[in-house]
Amino acid sequence: MIADDITSKYVPPHVNIFYCLGGITLTCFLVQVATGFAMTFYYHLTVTKAFASI
Repeated sequence: MIADDITSKYVPPHVNIFYCLGGITLTCFLVQVATGFAMTFYYHLTVTKAFASI
């Protein structure tokens, strides 16, 4: 049922793997933003505590 619906869709011949690069870049950016935001809760901005906090 679902497999028939997926396989019956027409994919244009000019579509290739490089059409995924925008989505991959956005996903990597969102992961970087989320981890950077989470790191603001744990990272201490002093020379003595910075290395020990991560």
